[in-house]
Amino acid sequence: AQLSGTGGPTELAVAPGGGYAGALIVGTPAAQPMGFTVQNVSYGRLRIASIAVAGEHPQDFAVVANDCGGRPIDALATCTVQVVFNPTGAGRRTATVVVTTTSGSYATILLSGDGRNRPVMVTSTPTIVAGSRAVVSGSGFSPNTPVTLMWADGTGRSLTVVSDAEGNIVATVLVRATDRVGERLLVGQTTTGEVAGVAITVVAPGTTLGPSSAAWPGR
Repeated sequence: AQLSGTGGPTELAVAPGGGYAGALIVGTPAAQPMGFTVQNVSYGRLRIASIAVAGEHPQDFAVVANDCGGRPIDALATCTVQVVFNPTGAGRRTATVVVTTTSGSYATILLSGDGRNRPVMVTSTPTIVAGSRAVVSGSGFSPNTPVTLMWADGTGRSLTVVSDAEGNIVATVLVRATDRVGERLLVGQTTTGEVAGVAITVVAPGTTLGPSSAAWPGR
């Protein structure tokens, strides 16, 4: 293979050279931008011609502030660039910020972050008699991650299951005969802060469920 390119003295240095933005729900921007310092390491004054986002997922990273453009930067002086991560899809997201001078030299900032879908849960039995079991399923959790199921009011026992490689869970939840009746919220939560919930109506033992009962869904 024949290779070609141009060379010249280094003009820019970036610190840090890259950043990881963490894991965020798809469509939710990071609360705080990542900050980077760009330094003129040449022997003379220079100007920044452009600051662009390139790479595999440039739409997931945005330069929201910088004080590098529009002014000369003296030798050894610095300026800053701030980048916000906002994933547009699930999985690992990567991009590169390219800072280019008017003379054509450039420095790069390697960026990465993880996007995850908002987890959801559903149940096979929206109304259940205390002392029975309900099958609960969920999706959108991080893969291979423990998910703890518990009642939002803190009563009853909790159950921990592990999501599969696609982030799905299926669990059988026992509602004890002594558990509180009424409208309840079953919550699934991971140690990394992912939360989903599903509403379940718990009725007293001995209650008959069916189209003619007061506990029938929709009545």
